[in-house]
Amino acid sequence: MTRPREAWSGFWEHEPAANSGATLANLPRPLRDLLDAPWNDLARRLPAKAKVLDLATGGGAVLDHLRSKRRDLQLFGVDAAPTLPKKAGMNLKGGVYTHRLPFPDCRFQAVTSRFGVEYGDIEAGAAEAARVLQHGGYIYMLVHHTGSKVLEHNRARYAALRWAAFESGWVDKALSIAHARMSMAMPTPAAFGSAAVEARARFPQQTAAWEFLMGLNQLLSAGTTAPHIAALQQQAERELIRLETLFAAACDDSRLSLLTGALEKCGLKIDRPDSVDEPDGTALAWLVKGRRS
Repeated sequence: MTRPREAWSGFWEHEPAANSGATLANLPRPLRDLLDAPWNDLARRLPAKAKVLDLATGGGAVLDHLRSKRRDLQLFGVDAAPTLPKKAGMNLKGGVYTHRLPFPDCRFQAVTSRFGVEYGDIEAGAAEAARVLQHGGYIYMLVHHTGSKVLEHNRARYAALRWAAFESGWVDKALSIAHARMSMAMPTPAAFGSAAVEARARFPQQTAAWEFLMGLNQLLSAGTTAPHIAALQQQAERELIRLETLFAAACDDSRLSLLTGALEKCGLKIDRPDSVDEPDGTALAWLVKGRRS
């Protein structure tokens, strides 16, 4: 069984997030502008050559945006994923958890997080963020909202992918054929052509099941061996685990209060959290921001 940390291993190294259904990279431009607005505001407030730390930075999206606005900023990012991409003008370090930051006290003029800090221990992460923040420094955090369409979409994706990779039985059938081919020639049964059709019928609004079963059929038709089929299933398992961490991390009022309360307990003055909403009024994220007194 793949463990949560292993599920993120290599995920950010070559920035595949832009093509992943588990991220926000494919949001329409107006929604991305809403999510970029806090970083525009922070960029205007920071002093010259300020040091900024981005928690659970992933591919460094927040730091990329800050760098586009302020070339003078000194940008640092950490993430629990062991390997992160190389980015010019910033220092990204993998294998670092938000509850145990490898920096001295009062190191940064700003600490940020975009859909990251809520994935870890919220209270311990808040305490560490406060510890490394200078007096007068800013904290800006966007966290997942339990009522967002992003979660709704990914819950549907999760159900479709789980069915295709583990519940439908098609992987077991494919493995049986691959093992049998080690001792005799065997064509791909015509029934495999109906797998993707079944997926479309079961999940008409989701492509995950169809895509997985099409890929499985292509592997089998190409004469791929059992380990390659198992690897396809493991790839699906990794995405399912990443989605499970998303569902667990999303903040309702109670979890949001846990975050803001932990920050305030550490001496930060936190503004009343804002709901970042889509044009139709549906919540997209929570914005938590404030300063260390």
